[in-house]
Amino acid sequence: MNRLTAHLKNTFYISPKFTATLTAQGSLRGQSAPGTLPQRKNHAQGVFERDFDINPFSYALGTSRTLSPYNPDGTLSFYRNNWAPFNILHEYANNKMDIDVVDFKLQAEADYKLREDLSVKALVSARQAHTSTSHRVASQSNLLAAMRANETPEVARENIYLVRDKDHPELLPQVGVPQGGLLNQNEAALHSWLARIAVDYEKSFGQHDVKGFAFAEARHALRTSTPFSGYGIQYDRGNQVYHTPLMFQKLADEGESYFSLREQIDRGVTFSLNGTYGFAGKYVVNGVLNYESANTSGQRNGTLWLPTWNIGAKWNVDREEFLRAYPTISKLALRLSYGLTAKMNEAAVNASAVYRNALTPRQHLADRENQLGILHLENRDLTWEKMVEWNAGLELGLWDNRISATLDFYARNSYDLIDLVATSGVGGQYYKYANFGDMRTQGVELGLHTVNVKTSDFKWSTSLTFSAMHQEVTRLLNAPTAFDMVAGRGRGNIVGFPRGSLFSFNYDGLDINGLPTFHFGRYPTNSGEYSHIAGADFSDTQYNKTYLRYHGPIEPQITGGLSNTLSWKQWELSVFFTMQAGNKIRLNPTFDPSFADLNVFSTRYRDRWLNPGDELRTDVPVLPSQALIEQVGRENIERAYNTYNYSQEMVADGSFVRLKNVALGYRLSESVAKKLSLSSATVRLNVTNPLLIYADPRLHGQDPEYYRSGGVALPTPRQVTLSLSLGF
Repeated sequence: MNRLTAHLKNTFYISPKFTATLTAQGSLRGQSAPGTLPQRKNHAQGVFERDFDINPFSYALGTSRTLSPYNPDGTLSFYRNNWAPFNILHEYANNKMDIDVVDFKLQAEADYKLREDLSVKALVSARQAHTSTSHRVASQSNLLAAMRANETPEVARENIYLVRDKDHPELLPQVGVPQGGLLNQNEAALHSWLARIAVDYEKSFGQHDVKGFAFAEARHALRTSTPFSGYGIQYDRGNQVYHTPLMFQKLADEGESYFSLREQIDRGVTFSLNGTYGFAGKYVVNGVLNYESANTSGQRNGTLWLPTWNIGAKWNVDREEFLRAYPTISKLALRLSYGLTAKMNEAAVNASAVYRNALTPRQHLADRENQLGILHLENRDLTWEKMVEWNAGLELGLWDNRISATLDFYARNSYDLIDLVATSGVGGQYYKYANFGDMRTQGVELGLHTVNVKTSDFKWSTSLTFSAMHQEVTRLLNAPTAFDMVAGRGRGNIVGFPRGSLFSFNYDGLDINGLPTFHFGRYPTNSGEYSHIAGADFSDTQYNKTYLRYHGPIEPQITGGLSNTLSWKQWELSVFFTMQAGNKIRLNPTFDPSFADLNVFSTRYRDRWLNPGDELRTDVPVLPSQALIEQVGRENIERAYNTYNYSQEMVADGSFVRLKNVALGYRLSESVAKKLSLSSATVRLNVTNPLLIYADPRLHGQDPEYYRSGGVALPTPRQVTLSLSLGF
């Protein structure tokens, strides 16, 4: 990755009453990554799928170490994968993705003092961002070779990437891209502006302090995206395009298009009033009132415009006379606030109905017609996500703030939360965004800072943060599928449980053949011989709560951090630890009934079922033989192993303790810096993510903060950074 950022800010003092500030920010980023295709969710088999996944981390974990990428003579060694020759190094060279980002923002601010206690402020900003994603797949790649694999009639019939003639199904499928490669290009742009005018008032009357701030704001954002897929481009021949009519026939038969234009406009208006009153520096009262609207909310007045507010009070107890008798206490304050906040979910993009032009599916291209389809139904009742929050806080300082602490308790009631809700489909849309549920959250947050040692040359300080919370969904209109509840990706929302709960299929041991069996509660499975093995319905929404086992939320309920900083003369050393607890993790779905040259299994397979009777000593299923697959059925076997991947056997505790950061810095003394014509100079060595101290042994090396999804996702790497900061 290459990145260049710049930030320029200049303030102009035009007169004693008038100042203006201009700010310009810009960044350029270029990144290269292995080529990747979108991920799909297969509800029928209960698995996430991604074709031609060459993610380096996934490949390293799932590929046999006996497959060397090189031959003894140093040439590349190829193996068969996706009906075509494959070598990972060769694929990285011929299947790659380039991401280029340009982001620029310009902002102007003005401040004019009408009086000493009254000023008018104005702000105007404009931002333009452009992201270009170019996925280039050369003709020599495994992906294109798979799209041409037809050396035998058997391969041609099995290859799903070939083009089939609907009029003549008896014919062998044909190659859709006989020459050239593939170009998947997406140009995404953002054009936005924001304008704000504000009035600021601040006045003191003896022991009375009054502050007021009011503003009006308007904002606009236009987002466009133009995805394009080009077939037959010959990168090794000056990017000449070899036309591929059969590929367009395949896209038409599948109802797909090779390019599109998507636009989304977000508009909003906000009016805000903030007032603060203080008396003698002891008692402070604050109030905030907002009134805002957005074009993504419904059209009725009750949903289009929303007032939000907050009131708070603070008592600085350390200013009271009765506390002066306790010099140990250098600071003591109590806080209390109550308010309503709201936001519009970014996924809900429409208040009015959204229509999309399409083509009617016909057997022959000449018979196609333009049609108007419903992309999103009208959301006239869609309103803001709201949250009512109580907060009580304590601020404490001891021994001239050598020890300082903050303690906050909060209770939040969120309602009218927005998500996809299943409908009857009568209106033309099975799933639509709606205000589907409510949630209650309670928690506590603690911050502690201590100066342990402080001398003229040496200082040691410690900072501790700790937070704990409990969430519970109290109302829900939609019913998640069994797959959503067991996948561990935040969709397992059930009334009475925390948001994003993790459930599992109820594993019931191995059978006499070493295959996993399950208990399906009240689900009306058939009485077939293998219903207890392959009877999982990943799309079930009616009975899943009767047989799925609850483990806990996927979000940590407890988080914390510990930082120690030691300074000695010009040297400074800081060490930062992080921890989390109270959450569960779905282990990577590593169990697969098939075994081929390219894949490898985890070490847990060493303890797998091998002989009759092993079901009494192990819970690791068998590697099924071809005879067993033919007896039970390949589809049943695959569903059984996918069900096992989402059982209680594949869950681990998410608690961990990690050494997050270690930094060592040296600052030149002022005398040395002056000799070098510098005002300051600092050298810093920083190590990020150096050590995982504790994690659940059931993770078997899996990073508790990383979910393996393929594509371009990678675990957080260990990084070493050396930086030099100079001041002139």
